[in-house]
Amino acid sequence: MKNLFVVGILTAMFFSSCKVTRNITEQYIKNNIEVHTIGQQQNSTTYSIFKGYSMDYNSYLEMTGFFQGKEKKLVIGVDKYYKLRPKFSADQTILAEIYYLELNESEFLAFYNELLKLQSRRASLAAGKNEEVYADYTVKSDFFISARKTYGASPNMFYVNLWINGEKYEIQTKLLVSQLEKFKNWNP
Repeated sequence: MKNLFVVGILTAMFFSSCKVTRNITEQYIKNNIEVHTIGQQQNSTTYSIFKGYSMDYNSYLEMTGFFQGKEKKLVIGVDKYYKLRPKFSADQTILAEIYYLELNESEFLAFYNELLKLQSRRASLAAGKNEEVYADYTVKSDFFISARKTYGASPNMFYVNLWINGEKYEIQTKLLVSQLEKFKNWNP
């Protein structure tokens, strides 16, 4: 009975260690945004908005809200994985690229408000056979959002493409809007 108990504990420890928490925005926030003064305590608060994979499952996206003093920001961290050309027969080298994007409160509100309008803008577009039409909005030089419509596409399933540093991250719009609305109303 005692051995069975020990095996159960070891099994639980093994499976719990397999779940890796991803906090890629934490490093950026702690080192690039937070104000640290020697010999003084500082307080800051973060708000987890979205953590998950893009629809292609080759990239991970994290959105975290940040508040310190009177400053409220949205931090987006993305990592994308590329399988490199093999240099020898068993080469499985994968390159991971991480990029961070920081939006102040007014940039966040522009992003959020345009995201709300994007679905109706997409619905008004008409795509012919073999065509794709786009509704885009640029938030910053390295960040724009885009909605794509193709001929015969279902109007019920709507995804938004977040183009960050030249790479595309596709997310279901309804989920993203819901989470961003919660952050918009967040007041620590």
